[in-house]
Amino acid sequence: MEALFDKAQRNAATHAKALDAMLVLYSKHAEVEEDMPFFGQFIDMFNRALIVFKREPAVERTIDFCVQFVARVADSEAETAEDQASSEISFLNAFLKHLIAASKAKDKAVRFRSCQAVCKLLNALSEDAEIDDEIWDDLQRSMLTRTQDKIPVVRVHAIGALGRLQDQNTAECPVVQAYISLLTCDSSPDVRRAALTQILIDEYTVDFVLSRARDRKDAVRKCLYETLTVKVDVASLQIEQRNMLVRTGLTDRAPEVVKACSNMICRGWYESCNKDAVEVLDLMDVETAVKDSDMLAQALLKTGTHNKENYKQHSPAKAAGISNQEHVDNVGTQPRSFCLGAAVNRRALYKYYRLSSSLARHFRPTVPFPPPPSYCLPSLL
Repeated sequence: MEALFDKAQRNAATHAKALDAMLVLYSKHAEVEEDMPFFGQFIDMFNRALIVFKREPAVERTIDFCVQFVARVADSEAETAEDQASSEISFLNAFLKHLIAASKAKDKAVRFRSCQAVCKLLNALSEDAEIDDEIWDDLQRSMLTRTQDKIPVVRVHAIGALGRLQDQNTAECPVVQAYISLLTCDSSPDVRRAALTQILIDEYTVDFVLSRARDRKDAVRKCLYETLTVKVDVASLQIEQRNMLVRTGLTDRAPEVVKACSNMICRGWYESCNKDAVEVLDLMDVETAVKDSDMLAQALLKTGTHNKENYKQHSPAKAAGISNQEHVDNVGTQPRSFCLGAAVNRRALYKYYRLSSSLARHFRPTVPFPPPPSYCLPSLL
């Protein structure tokens, strides 16, 4: 076993072969009590990594190797759970008990590494892994306690460990309540970022999450927009919330925050709206928040949503959702090309193409002509 740990800490590329060899060794000595040979020796090897606080690569690789091994053992135990005696504690539960005890240590390195191992292990476990209810409750209590640790890196990994322990009923979930407190009150930006990435976002928590749009740290504001891009559908937000995100994100003082907000609009909102800029603008309060809508339309253009390649296939008029014939044929009605979202998009497109020297010569022929007044009057009477 020592030779396998030595290989694992030196190079992550050897983990696959070392894991296979460790599983063979485990199958010969499938003992899980702490006084038994295999588990005791495994814990002894693992504990040597717990006392190192510095982020040494060898220590990181050792913890990753141990987590991968326990996860593989847990999968094999889940497959043979029916054949095991009910009184026999599994390797996974025994390992988690050890980590829970280690998380209460006075040494900050031990607390940090134990929370890190719990975080990695819970994220590596499959849905079929079985954890005893008592150990599950102890694990939740211990990690909630560590979210109040005086060392920020311990709090960060405790937050990550609690990610899979959240309840869908967020208003009554102690984990979600802890996340909200850390999200809004913690002094460490790394902790606030960790809480942002882990918290379940629904009607109850969304206001707390969106409040980070005015966080004093650029990294937290950037993390907010990256999280919203992945986890939140634009249709689930209220109009006021969409306007606020666009306004604060695109006018932020930090360029990386502006870029993250633009990515949210172009990769998240735009793609969820079937890559239709007019449909995105229709989700905004175009009538009263004209500046916000105009900034959104400009962001779609500046980030390449309607770039030069798209221009070759679609004229500005087509990209704006309008054609000369449609303009004439639909007078007196309310076609899609005459909605407020299309009007804002059309104005942004014309401004963009007019300012672009490489496309200026193509601009004039594509401007739709208005129908004569004599054609419009009958439909308006």
